[in-house]
Amino acid sequence: MKKIIISLVSLMMAMLALAGCATSNDSKEQVRIGILQYVEHDALSGARKGFIAELEEQGYEDGKNIRIDDQNAQGEQSNLQTIAEKLLSNNDLVLGIATPAAQALANLSTKTPILFTAVTDPVSAKLVASMEHVGGLATGTSDRSPVKKQVELLKKVLPNLKKVGIMYTTNERNSEVQVEEAEAVFKAAGIETITKGISSTNDVQDTTRSLMSQVEVLFIPADNTIVSAINLVTDLSKEMKVPVVGGAVDVVDDGVLFTYGADFEALGRQTAKLAIRIMNGEKVGDIPAEQPEVLNVVVNEEMAKSLDIDITPILKEQKASQSAKQTNKTTATKKTNDSKASAMKKSGSAHSSNGFLDIILSALSQGLLWSIMAIGVFITFRILDIADLTAEGSFPLGAATTALLIVKGVSPLFATIAGFVSGMIAGAVSGFLHTKMKIPA
Repeated sequence: MKKIIISLVSLMMAMLALAGCATSNDSKEQVRIGILQYVEHDALSGARKGFIAELEEQGYEDGKNIRIDDQNAQGEQSNLQTIAEKLLSNNDLVLGIATPAAQALANLSTKTPILFTAVTDPVSAKLVASMEHVGGLATGTSDRSPVKKQVELLKKVLPNLKKVGIMYTTNERNSEVQVEEAEAVFKAAGIETITKGISSTNDVQDTTRSLMSQVEVLFIPADNTIVSAINLVTDLSKEMKVPVVGGAVDVVDDGVLFTYGADFEALGRQTAKLAIRIMNGEKVGDIPAEQPEVLNVVVNEEMAKSLDIDITPILKEQKASQSAKQTNKTTATKKTNDSKASAMKKSGSAHSSNGFLDIILSALSQGLLWSIMAIGVFITFRILDIADLTAEGSFPLGAATTALLIVKGVSPLFATIAGFVSGMIAGAVSGFLHTKMKIPA
């Protein structure tokens, strides 16, 4: 009877110890974020890096409280659906970088929230109902460039311009939208356009050469396929002395004369702020899609000299743009600091409340454990006429046995059972030594 009582007490103590450990563990499950990038080039990669950097600056770090699964389709349509299915099934939130990636996710998702960035026209891409009222499961940021502004700058640099070539990828809806707008703007400015479409990077060189032989300037939209092969275009620009304008900001370093467009790293950061709103509990359908907050005028002065083009009007616009950007940055920094200060106050209050609750739970769990131990000592006192403290020793013995076995690679289940057994044996040996051999406990 004594052995049964001691064994039961040991078993109860071990189970309560495990429950107490579970109660004190307040770690939160990581939020899983999947990223699908359509193709590898500087603009889209900049958006991805900006997204991750902003999350980290706001306290969401990969491997700690979030887990990021970053995938790239390498410009292959066949890869998009496979990767999209995997990301949607394994993540709590997904980001599509560029229109094809965002569409692949949106076409498959039935419940997973979707963010998009580097998408020129989310409405015509059928990602949102409207920019203000998105509806559905998707929201994000557009990279739409001000085509009218680009044409105005181009006319200042080349006031006698008569004919412009436009090249785009026919299966990219974002490019089609930009081309339609560009054709209308050039027509209103009295400039003739020749438009040609391509289906893959294999067509870039021949189509570029054909257009440059007929026009004075080649205009390209922010087109993923063309941008991924931009060196083929700019090499011909140098050879045929025909400037290239438009495209993403990042391609100017590769030989594009100038562009006026979105800062893609800033665009990624802008998208990360939307992600944080979703992680904080806002519904995707209630978050409006946004236009780019930061636009840059970027010019390649070396290419301008090579083509003998005076870019003074662009440099003036660039200086004005940078000044405005600095003003916006100062304002944004103040807002961010105010927001962080407010968040810290709220966080402090929440931590105070949670800390008090933790103290209560810890006191209750430990009090329950020690009360069971006291009962064990009392029972042995009534049976053996001494205050047997075996319960106090068997408790850490069982825990130590369990921990040691787990470290050695034993299954946690078997290690826990072994911990129970070791505590029981300790109690049984103590009782035997006292009752049979008259050794004090």
